[in-house]
Amino acid sequence: MRKRRLARQTHRLAPSTSWLHLAMLLLSLALTDCSPIQLVNELSPSSHYQLTADLAYGSIERQKLDVYSPGSAPGSSPLIVFFYGGGWQDGNKADYEFVASSLTEAGYVVIIPD
Repeated sequence: MRKRRLARQTHRLAPSTSWLHLAMLLLSLALTDCSPIQLVNELSPSSHYQLTADLAYGSIERQKLDVYSPGSAPGSSPLIVFFYGGGWQDGNKADYEFVASSLTEAGYVVIIPD
């Protein structure tokens, strides 16, 4: 008795939207000559938090911090202090606004010091 072979069907998948978004992101980077962090900050929503910028915690110019508070959170919220890398030489607290945006959306108060 001979086995019957089934015809193989191949399905072509339509390009996923995530690939389209990635392509648009790369094109935007190439055309605008901006850093990936700047682009991520531009794409992050900023309407759901309140920013208190440049609060001094010392006498040196860079000893400042930004406080991001959830816009709709009454009362007390949990606090996260986000320290970014840079070897005490590079970076800026404003570069990490996208981190604060994401965390405030989850209901946290976020402090990012320089």
